[in-house]
Amino acid sequence: EKTFKLINEYRILPGLCELMDFKLREGNFFREDDPGNKKYVVLNEEAVKMLGFQNPIGEKVVMFDDPMEVIGVVKNFYYGSPAQKIDPIVLTCYRNYPELIYIRFNPTINKAKATQSVIPIFRQFDPDFMLVPHWSDDVYNAKFDGEKTLSKIIFTSTLLSLVVAMLGLFAIHSFTISRRIKEIGIRKVSGSTVWSVVVLLSGNVLQRIGISAVIALPIAWILGQHWLESYVNRINIGLLLLLIPLVIHTMI
Repeated sequence: EKTFKLINEYRILPGLCELMDFKLREGNFFREDDPGNKKYVVLNEEAVKMLGFQNPIGEKVVMFDDPMEVIGVVKNFYYGSPAQKIDPIVLTCYRNYPELIYIRFNPTINKAKATQSVIPIFRQFDPDFMLVPHWSDDVYNAKFDGEKTLSKIIFTSTLLSLVVAMLGLFAIHSFTISRRIKEIGIRKVSGSTVWSVVVLLSGNVLQRIGISAVIALPIAWILGQHWLESYVNRINIGLLLLLIPLVIHTMI
């Protein structure tokens, strides 16, 4: 009885695994000029786990009704979103020509200099060759565009809420002082310190801040934890992070 499992496939040419510095756990990668490459596959560790292979090298898998032999196992690598778990993937060597040309440079080299260094080589074969580079770090960083946009929105809205809250607190303080200015004068004459007068005037405000904190902090923690659960690689929301806005309001 056949068992069908869904798995991601990535079609590559020989040499790409070495170029991208994939870590081989066991077996071999595809070899140059090996006519049997089209009958071989390389699995990542998650694929081996999903298929239940104890000794995967030499095992047979069927893809598109073609029996394929496992010749290697590569350590898990991120090929989708780095925020999500690594899914099983099978590397195959179906293509006879590259859709993209992969070039590996020294990480310290300037991108413009790197681009200009390879153009003359390609133009030896095609005088009209035009290079449209896509840098791996740009591709990787683009996977976080959604998070970056969300971060900017949250930061802007938080900043605006802090400004509005501070203006509200300033208005409450000003109104309280204007109403109790005579009382303040009497207390000062009677020997009260500046600190005791400040505590007296801020009592109602601090009480409101405390009540709002009791309501807001659990809600913020629950919403934050719920949002982070969609990410495999994540941090934990500590109490200090939630107390920072409260401290700012209290100090103001």
